[in-house]
Amino acid sequence: MTAMAQALANSQSIETVRIFRLAAGIALALAFSQAINWPAAFIVPLLASVLLTLPLPAPTPKFALGFVLVVSGSLLLGLLLLPMLHYQPAAGVLLISLGVFACFYFGASGGSAALVTFLLLGFTVIPLIGSESIDGALMVSGGLIVGAVIAFLFIWLAYAIFPDPVAGSLPVKQKPEKPNPDLVLRSALRSSVIVLPVLLLFFFVSDTSAYAAALIKIATMGQQSSHEDARSAGRDLLLSTLLGGVAAVIIWNVLQIWPTLLIYSLLFLLCGLIMGPKIFSGQGMAPQASVWSYGLLTMMVIVAPAAMDSAGGDAAGSKFFDRITMFVVATFYAVTAVYLFDQLWPDRSKLE
Repeated sequence: MTAMAQALANSQSIETVRIFRLAAGIALALAFSQAINWPAAFIVPLLASVLLTLPLPAPTPKFALGFVLVVSGSLLLGLLLLPMLHYQPAAGVLLISLGVFACFYFGASGGSAALVTFLLLGFTVIPLIGSESIDGALMVSGGLIVGAVIAFLFIWLAYAIFPDPVAGSLPVKQKPEKPNPDLVLRSALRSSVIVLPVLLLFFFVSDTSAYAAALIKIATMGQQSSHEDARSAGRDLLLSTLLGGVAAVIIWNVLQIWPTLLIYSLLFLLCGLIMGPKIFSGQGMAPQASVWSYGLLTMMVIVAPAAMDSAGGDAAGSKFFDRITMFVVATFYAVTAVYLFDQLWPDRSKLE
């Protein structure tokens, strides 16, 4: 099997290999986590997709260890903020806001997009859940750490099945240009403006854990809109939500007819094969790669928790469509926030 996979890698373009690797990686990760009936089953394919949608070589064990340690550190910081949120809420909210801004600043400065996503979970989702239940925050934190470790195992498995072509056919890495400090600051502030008001609102509502999925979506939208003008950011935010929502509705309805793990995994495989060509192009990324990669992420955040809810009875259907409604509202809010920010703080480099 390894020889056949290597022959496929050498005979196909790097683009084709990455598409098959993405589809197989998320399908296998989903099948495993669902087969063992893990309560946080959706975390593994979600984390795997974030790294498999990037045109990178196979992660080294050193990179995986450092990644997991940094994610664990951010989750620990989120947990350490919980006592302050309960007893000194103003100071706790200020520290969370600074943490969110630091995450976006790191991403705008050229930091790993995948790492920024997980860092944001530590500063947003964990405090949100912990404000209602510390035990729930501990459970989610543990699930994210274990999920990150298992996700890397399936990422390596996907690379083993679909290895990159010979080194000579891979692109030569070029040193990225140093970003403009003013643009980095503006980008981080705009992304923070999208996330923080919603996060603060969720702190004042009951059953905060029900809004965790929406907050994950809003956090990714804040990251998605980092370097675009208002019109492009708004269009891409709407399109990624539309793509993810349509895919989620199709998968959900198919699962109502054939509710089996095999069909569920094959649907994820199909999504990877359909969206993959829109994410990868040639030796790099396609022009609209972020739209389709965030669309894939949106589909997972909508469908996977709903599939887990289905074990609890008929309420799963209503929760599924409630989640879609929240995502639509969150998207229109993010588009409005980006537009208002650009009106109040226009990009001077484009006015000159």
